[in-house]
Amino acid sequence: MFRYLYSLIISLAAFFTNDDVVVQTKYGKIQGVQTSKSRAFLGVPYAAPPVGEMRWRPPEHPSPWSGILDATAVKAGCYQLACASMNPPILCPKQVSEDCLYLNIWTPVNASAESRLPVMVFIHGGNFVHLSGGSLLFRGEDFVSKGQVILVNVDYRLGAFGFLVTGDKAEDAKGNYGIKDQRMALQWVQENIKTFGGDPTKVTLFGQSAGAQSTAIHLSNGKANGLFRNAIVESAPFDIRYKTKEEVLLLGDFIAEFVNCTGADITCLRTRSAADIALAEHEVRSVITSPFLLELFEPIGPWIDGDEVKMEPIDSAHKGQFQNIPILMGTLSEETRIFVYEAWKKPLRLQTYLGIVLLADPKKSLQILDKYPPNKSTDCRDTLQELATDLIFTCTARNVTQSLQTFTLVIVFIHF
Repeated sequence: MFRYLYSLIISLAAFFTNDDVVVQTKYGKIQGVQTSKSRAFLGVPYAAPPVGEMRWRPPEHPSPWSGILDATAVKAGCYQLACASMNPPILCPKQVSEDCLYLNIWTPVNASAESRLPVMVFIHGGNFVHLSGGSLLFRGEDFVSKGQVILVNVDYRLGAFGFLVTGDKAEDAKGNYGIKDQRMALQWVQENIKTFGGDPTKVTLFGQSAGAQSTAIHLSNGKANGLFRNAIVESAPFDIRYKTKEEVLLLGDFIAEFVNCTGADITCLRTRSAADIALAEHEVRSVITSPFLLELFEPIGPWIDGDEVKMEPIDSAHKGQFQNIPILMGTLSEETRIFVYEAWKKPLRLQTYLGIVLLADPKKSLQILDKYPPNKSTDCRDTLQELATDLIFTCTARNVTQSLQTFTLVIVFIHF
């Protein structure tokens, strides 16, 4: 009910817009919408639509337009399946499309080109397969009105559309397109945010879960240097390793086979509908392409290509290859509960728990069981989520912050 009421309010507000809500960008003018709390510019293109021959290509700048572009409604989220089966509906886009490289921007009502307000660019989470920057939970009216800050939410290619790899030939899919999308959004902010009232020298990049992983990649690969001056890394699962080339190629073969293409036939894959590609990626997520158990938490996403992702971010931290800027990092006490209960919808038996611990680390299994003894009840899921949270999130985040203290200007770790 709240979702429909919100849509009605936005629609009524749009009806009463005025020229004060028109902003000039590098590519043309856009018409936003004003409410009592904020000005919103929704569905602002930061890249050309990645469709047709642009599927599995690096993002390109959008084409300029004439007239005034309507930016009063959120666009479809990037293509995904079954978001609401793993997430509250408030986090999921109402519609999805391959044409999804848009920003949603909120500013305080009194913002002007002279305001020079700080800017926060948000990268959403969702295991690199779900959610949207336009989801209801992430909308920024209260955020900007209370904080006197400009909020920019980014949508980026997800799942197979953002991370498929088929080979080394020029026409092949190379993966990590979602990371490239995010960087282009940061570049757009540098070029355009001043006319919204923002200061391009005061940009904070922040993200949660997969968004935090993305933020760590931008901190460590050297390609986004100068595009933001602070970073917030919330709930980054640093212990989930990224795939190798062999693993992503194997996963690409499985996806191609599902839609009756060979893995190397990128021309064939481009003829398949977005719905077919999304279904294939969704169905093969459970296929094991790696000997590492934690892959099940994030079966598709960034891979170590030596360019966008030069190494695991935790290794980059150890080697002092993060940007030397202030970083705020944090985790929560039950990060993996949703994943554990999704994987085991019924009580987890003692024998299964013992097998998981043994498989996770055969050499240290007895030490792990001493620290995380099985629950005396017939259900070990709570114990497993405690173990998994510490292993994947808490301990590794502390490890990273300890490494960064040697190299970065400011590093703060917070655990709730």
